[in-house]
Amino acid sequence: MIAVSPDSLEATAKGKAKHGLEARLLSDQDLAATNALGLKNVGTNLPPRPLPVPTSVLVSHQGTVLWIDQSEHYTDRSNTDVVKAALDAHSDSA
Repeated sequence: MIAVSPDSLEATAKGKAKHGLEARLLSDQDLAATNALGLKNVGTNLPPRPLPVPTSVLVSHQGTVLWIDQSEHYTDRSNTDVVKAALDAHSDSA
């Protein structure tokens, strides 16, 4: 699992330690990846600084996108039960 955050490397590392996360966390502070993937939040619920649309993507070993879930609000994240269901549904493909 890889998680991409718009926070600095330092803030990302602190968040990883604070929440006991095992995923690889990457910083996209300049939103280069966010913009390249078209995930910049341009809706009406913008925070004080630009942020990406919270997005969860399941990608196969071959690089095929198998499943995607996006939130309409920048503070919402994918429900873990929904993500687990997607993993189960695509376990033979991933």
